Amino acid sequence: MASTHIVVHELFMGMSILQKSADYSDLVITCGEEVLNVHRAIDAMTGKVELKDEDAVLVQHLVDHLYTLDYDYGLGAIRRLPDGEKVSAFWLEHYACKLAINMHELADKYGVQGLSELATVKLEEIMLNLEFGPWKADDFVDQVYEKTCLVDRMCEVIVAQAVRDLDKLIGPSFHELIAKEPGFSMDVHTGCSRLVNRTES
Repeated sequence: MASTHIVVHELFMGMSILQKSADYSDLVITCGEEVLNVHRAIDAMTGKVELKDEDAVLVQHLVDHLYTLDYDYGLGAIRRLPDGEKVSAFWLEHYACKLAINMHELADKYGVQGLSELATVKLEEIMLNLEFGPWKADDFVDQVYEKTCLVDRMCEVIVAQAVRDLDKLIGPSFHELIAKEPGFSMDVHTGCSRLVNRTES
């Protein structure tokens, strides 16, 4: 008898193939000009869902997650962007971080708890393995701290990375950010204090 891991893997492979094909689709999600053919058993009770105000790329990732419990934040995600918005490999990590934050927000809005948790895990993985030099804290802090739905774990990930990279971040723009965002300022101060206490112990 096949192991549970193999059975689950095959199930998700089958779901992924089903999603990529329009065969047997009985539900249409429209997001602006973008049309996604999906399956009512997975996504909804009615035959059509219209999401006028959502970004089509994010909705595609949401649908990906509903079928596979994952979404692609690598080159596949970059290829889905309109030509004018494609970025070089240098900015891929920043795009992936922004994508994780946006996916967390979308998941929270539509009550997809698993996607919310996955986006936080992906953000943490990316930030722990940044390869392309210093990141700009204000790229992510404004977005995370402005939205009350993104508190707790998502903020912790951003703050932990800021504390790790503090020597690279210090400068006029970081000082402005600290002055503008008191919650972030307090969290970074607390994170630094804990770090000092650990090294002194």
